[in-house]
Amino acid sequence: MPPSIKVLTSYSWYGQNYTQSGTYTQTVPSGAACDSVLYLNLTIHQPVTGPSTQQTACETYTWNGQTYTQSGSYTFNGTTQYGCDSTATLNLVIDALPSNLNVTLNGGTFTATASNVSNYSWIDCATNTSIPFQDAATFTPTSSGSYAVVVSNNCGADTSTCEPIEVNGLSDAVLPIINVYPNPSSGIFNVFSEMEITFLEILDLKGAVVYSSKPNDNLASIDLRFQADGIYVLKLRTPQNTSYFRIVKN
Repeated sequence: MPPSIKVLTSYSWYGQNYTQSGTYTQTVPSGAACDSVLYLNLTIHQPVTGPSTQQTACETYTWNGQTYTQSGSYTFNGTTQYGCDSTATLNLVIDALPSNLNVTLNGGTFTATASNVSNYSWIDCATNTSIPFQDAATFTPTSSGSYAVVVSNNCGADTSTCEPIEVNGLSDAVLPIINVYPNPSSGIFNVFSEMEITFLEILDLKGAVVYSSKPNDNLASIDLRFQADGIYVLKLRTPQNTSYFRIVKN
């Protein structure tokens, strides 16, 4: 039976260099004036190029043990089971989370600005529910209250601070000054109000009350050190109005 040989790129046999797979013969004279014919079944393995992979990921993507954080075309060089060079290509698009969210109020209309945003959804902070059909970057409330916007893309979402507005009543300019600090915080938040704080409570994003008090003062302290890290809604009442703020414990 002729020998079967698998080699890389090329193979030399009896002084002949072969670069293609096939069956080859070699006639060798014998000492008894009879020729011998040798057969070679040869398989030549060539370097492998490909495949090319298209991939979209959020923030990071790991490929062949390497983590990538930027969009681009990347190449991985390896070897096949026969020791041939093997090259694969990754065409990667990295998408980022929404960022730099800011909400401004001008003439009764809220305007949201942010980076990497595909969708907008305005919410009523009193009920923590989305307002139907309000999916643009601007929102003009028709009733007094406190409102926030959720911006999102395929990678995730971010929520703005709840912003108060008085419709057909007090102007924005005469609403009481309220400061919440530090925010974010590891658990202790201080609240200062230009007017007396008659009641405040903290709600989680499911609407459950996790903290409440009646300071009856212009300054209050909130202790969330034993609550889970995350986003909460501060509901604060003064003799003039009720305001809502987003606070972050980390």
